Amino acid sequence: MRLLLMPKLDPRLTGLLATALLAVALCPIGAASAPKPSSKAKLIKAGKALYVKNCQTCHAADGKGTTDAPKLAGIKASDARITKMIRNGKQGQMPAFRGKLKDADIKALIAYLRSLK
Repeated sequence: MRLLLMPKLDPRLTGLLATALLAVALCPIGAASAPKPSSKAKLIKAGKALYVKNCQTCHAADGKGTTDAPKLAGIKASDARITKMIRNGKQGQMPAFRGKLKDADIKALIAYLRSLK
């Protein structure tokens, strides 16, 4: 039973429309917002600049750590754990950057840390 408001569609067009709708339905949510390689590279570059300014002195230029600070290259901690450490610091060991670094800065720093091997 057809609705009166819907025009009769050509069967070829109906098939094409069904294929398009299926493709959209199967596309993972958020896939369209996944970072493009160039935007990921920009994020890493921004993170490197922040690392040099805020972290390098203690954690070394290559992120391999020093006698006073741990290695960050190849870090396995979750993004949430790293974010918490950056924001809150560790008393007597690492300064807190809450209020000094924005969420976007921390995201860039994490992207850079993930790029270190």
